[in-house]
Amino acid sequence: MDEKYFQVIKSLSTGLYKILKDVPEEIQKNVREICIRVDKPIIFMCTNDYLFLRNDGKLTRNLNLPLKIASLKEIKESLNLMCQNSVYSYINEIKNGFLTLKGGHRVGLCGTAVLENDRIINLKDISTLNIRIARQIKNSADELLRSIDYKFNGIILAGMPASGKTTVLREFARKLSIMGKKVSVIDERNEFSGTYAGLAQNDLGFCDILNGYPKSDGLMQAIRTLSPEVIVCDEIGTEKDILAIKEAVHAGVKLIVSIHSGSIDDFSKRTQCLDILKTEAFDFIAMMHGRSNPGQISHIYRVGEKFDKVNRFTLVNTVVNSDGVCDIA
Repeated sequence: MDEKYFQVIKSLSTGLYKILKDVPEEIQKNVREICIRVDKPIIFMCTNDYLFLRNDGKLTRNLNLPLKIASLKEIKESLNLMCQNSVYSYINEIKNGFLTLKGGHRVGLCGTAVLENDRIINLKDISTLNIRIARQIKNSADELLRSIDYKFNGIILAGMPASGKTTVLREFARKLSIMGKKVSVIDERNEFSGTYAGLAQNDLGFCDILNGYPKSDGLMQAIRTLSPEVIVCDEIGTEKDILAIKEAVHAGVKLIVSIHSGSIDDFSKRTQCLDILKTEAFDFIAMMHGRSNPGQISHIYRVGEKFDKVNRFTLVNTVVNSDGVCDIA
């Protein structure tokens, strides 16, 4: 049985485990997400496939066959096991919509928000467990490092959700740290380290990990206390993030960050993206290939000097063949 897959299914209810352990090993190795919803078929999302679980552990694309339907009891039992029989002790993660399992796997939660003074303080009636299996892809940042000749002031990794941005950022941070760079990672949602019971489940080399810090606070904390050469963080974009980036520039720190964007054309039209470029913290943009090739970079662009009326990005390297835009001038 695939080790990563086994780490996930042993946290599920007895009934679900008995069926999921019979899934073919080839599928076990390739599944990226398992979505379990109350009174719905269980869905396996693989790299290039979307499959439904049958009662015998086999998978199919045919919704008309007898399928395994998840019950509310199974979801409640699974949630209790994921929380080590103490749901209350995981309330801080649950109210943010996720849990982290041993091995760094991430479980997205869907339910009814419990509000207090317009803030979410808990989730109740949880009806969905969306399990994203953590698979660290070593050397996934090598092509990017080679293309920029290891010389950069700042890098933006842009791509759609599930395109593998965090995977590449994690590997970039690990690689720089073992090369002797002093790297701080702002891990706001525990996606980089996958920390479980106080121990990082993913290999981040010799990075300093600020786990659970809001990005803007983590950036400032790292600058003040850790004297980093490089700071890595995920999904920037708020005004507070941009102000913190400016502080990092003033402190002489290099930044590697990610942002949601589907193409360089889309990037060039978004005010948020251009505001980030105006900080003058970044000289490269790397575009992810997409969901069909997670963890792969399609194009790398060098950022020009003008961002007011003319947005200029010069293609440095095409890593994976793509129909995407190569130049904007």
